[in-house]
Amino acid sequence: MCLSCGDSANYFDNHGDPRRITMTTLQNASASCGLTIAETLANIQRGTQDALRGMTDWTGDQQGGGSGVLGGASATSSAPPAPPAHEQAPYS
Repeated sequence: MCLSCGDSANYFDNHGDPRRITMTTLQNASASCGLTIAETLANIQRGTQDALRGMTDWTGDQQGGGSGVLGGASATSSAPPAPPAHEQAPYS
């Protein structure tokens, strides 16, 4: 599966869309930093949690101009909200 969509058994397949995250993406990012994949994933998880904290919409508005935390999604939800329509992939 591409790791971003999780819909097949091939962790290296980006389904023809280079924006999707695959194991190759993680391997390359890890190698560029001299880290293991596990370390890279831990950094991504920590960084994502920090970046999303306090955001009021998916674009990063922290001035209160959005429609609630993460675009109105529940703060306790483990799933990220969908990006605004103008930022969605044409294949979604």
